[in-house]
Amino acid sequence: MHRVDTPDGGVKVTPVILPEFEQSTPPRSPRPLQTFVDVPVTVAVLAGRARLTIGQIRALQVGSVIALDRAPEDGAEILINGVKAAAADTIVVDDELAARLTGLVG
Repeated sequence: MHRVDTPDGGVKVTPVILPEFEQSTPPRSPRPLQTFVDVPVTVAVLAGRARLTIGQIRALQVGSVIALDRAPEDGAEILINGVKAAAADTIVVDDELAARLTGLVG
């Protein structure tokens, strides 16, 4: 709409007609997943969280224990670029901590 104030204090509104636009580029087709197989992402295994005050953090020493908000049988979360993507159990493989997927999100 186009608005014009009239001398008598009124308002005159007239419709504005816009030209039709033609699509200048063809629509994109989805790219195959193979295109993205070499894109690096960050994967994190979250065993739990804790809320501490700055004073509690400053008091931490080697050997301190931080209680987490979940029980060991609750497993862990797999985060991909900070987004929950799966559930997992933590296990030990060749003397290293590992995660075994138990479910996928979505």
